[in-house]
This record gives sequence, structure tokens and C-alpha cells, in this order.
Amino acid sequence: MIGKPFTIGVHVRKRRAGTRRVESCWTIAPPLGPLRDAKGSWSWQTHALRVNYRVSALSSRLRLSSYHQELPIDQSIKLVRSNPNFGGVRWWFVCPRCARTVSKLHRPSNSSHFLCRDCHDLNYESAQISRTRAARLVRNEAHRLKTTTRLARLYILLNDADGQTAHEVKRPIVTKVRDRRSGIALQLTKIARKRGLSI
Repeated sequence: MIGKPFTIGVHVRKRRAGTRRVESCWTIAPPLGPLRDAKGSWSWQTHALRVNYRVSALSSRLRLSSYHQELPIDQSIKLVRSNPNFGGVRWWFVCPRCARTVSKLHRPSNSSHFLCRDCHDLNYESAQISRTRAARLVRNEAHRLKTTTRLARLYILLNDADGQTAHEVKRPIVTKVRDRRSGIALQLTKIARKRGLSI
């Protein structure tokens, strides 16, 4: 008697070929250092989006308010902390939809809420261009600059003549943190700040 073939029950999530990229979304990151009550607003250079935020230290929450298709959107995001081995505090988001602990939340232009990469079915540009001409260009530039491909891609975006800008990541400001970047990373940060970007 021939039965059904034996299969191992492993769930594999397949991504569509034309999935959206993280770099085309609005992205936020948790605050740095000890959590304090703070409020402010973010606006992205490349898109017409303004988000007001409020950090509550007592409840460890980040509250966001913005508009999507002329409708007001209010969102509350839980913050959890970890204590790295080298000391200090690191804050993480809890995704409002799937409850995963993540370091960044994203909002595509057709969505109303900030969620994790998996919930929005996003992937990174570097995963989509691994064997293309653009990837070779980035690798060659990284070799020329003696740096990583991530910083080389950022360098190309910042120096691109067609007006395209780098992917901005916004973070609530709760304390002054000294910038410890050096070399090409420091140069890229200075170029981005001159253009009004935060990377």
C-alpha cells in the first residue's frame, strides 16, 4: 500500500517577487538611553507626512498622532527594555499587530499605522538587488571608499544627482546622546544633516 509522502510540518513564508521595500516607507526607532517623558513631532523630507509623538515614561508607551487620507490616526506603541551586557538600557518596540519585539516600525504610504516589517510584508533593498548591476555598483563604491556596502549605498543616495534622498529613521529625543560615529559614517551623517535628514 502506497500512502501519502512523509512531509515535515515546517511553515515557510513565501515573499512575492515585487514586495515593498523598507527604504520606501516611513520608519521610526525607539528612544535612546533612560526613558523620560517627552513630546515632539517628526516630518519626513521625501514625503508629506507629519507625525506628533509623546513618550510616557510611566507607562513605557509611545503615542503617535497623524493623518491618513485626511482621517486622524492615533496609535499607541508599547516600549520594552533590555539591559545589554556592556551596561545601559536599550529600548524596543512591541509591534501593535503581532506583538513581536522589534527595533524599528515602518509605515508604507498606503497604510495608516506603523507596524513591523513582517506585518507589512516588507524586505530590504539589498535583498532585492543582490545579483544586479546596481549591486556591483554598490560593491565597487564600497571597495573604493574602504567601507561597508550599507554605508556605500547611503553615500550613493546622498550624492545622487536626481534628487533622491536617503532613507530617514526618526527617533524620539528624550536625552542628548553624543554621536560616536567616525570615518565615512561621520562624513555621511554631516552631509545628511546639512540636507535636513536624520539617518
